[in-house]
Amino acid sequence: MHKMLHRCNEQLQQFSHVNKKALDQYVNFTEQREELQKRQAELEAGDEVLHGILYLNLFFCTYCF
Repeated sequence: MHKMLHRCNEQLQQFSHVNKKALDQYVNFTEQREELQKRQAELEAGDEVLHGILYLNLFFCTYCF
């Protein structure tokens, strides 16, 4: 069992160059992307509302004069 553990550790040394935090970074970036996508959707919805308000203002101001 001890020899097997030693062999496994030697094999793991081959991967010492691999980013050990890659999974944590992936999860973090995925969460950030989801939050940014939600924010983008909210901003786009607000943009549509503002365009509607501006359109109504132009429509009613045209008939005011």
